[in-house]
Amino acid sequence: MQYASNVRDVYDSTKEVECWLTESHQSLIVTNFLNATISTMHELIPVRSNIKKPQLIRDNFNASFGVQVGVLGDLEGRIVFTGDPVTFSSIGEKMYGFPLDEQMLRSFSGELANMIVGNVSTKLSEKNTTINISPPTILNDNTNFYDYTRGIDLTIEFESIGTVHTRFLID
Repeated sequence: MQYASNVRDVYDSTKEVECWLTESHQSLIVTNFLNATISTMHELIPVRSNIKKPQLIRDNFNASFGVQVGVLGDLEGRIVFTGDPVTFSSIGEKMYGFPLDEQMLRSFSGELANMIVGNVSTKLSEKNTTINISPPTILNDNTNFYDYTRGIDLTIEFESIGTVHTRFLID
């Protein structure tokens, strides 16, 4: 199983991902954001994982279940965590030791996104990058995403649980 410690390990050779960033400062912010996200996921979720190479998002996409968190500051846009509800429920069970009913699943998913993005925000502040985050919004009914300037998908496969897509949509 591949275990990447930071985003450079995952996509050093993927120049395509870097090309969509026009300013080196913004490129550094996004790289730091990806690194902080990877390390936070490893710290918070007690499950072995495999991180895929980040991919550019070229088309609209739908999310049948997930969480969206708005970001303002040095990086502006949205972070959208998507996956199967069973995957989110299994992560919750691994973290807290008991299965989640439907209501608890929505609450847990929002709190998980809040914990991840909150920790990412703290890690970015240590690198002189400021972001403010909005409260999480639960996505339930096939939400369509199309109104963003640039996007990148960081896919994380959690062993024996499922896949979570973390999509960074920059306005």
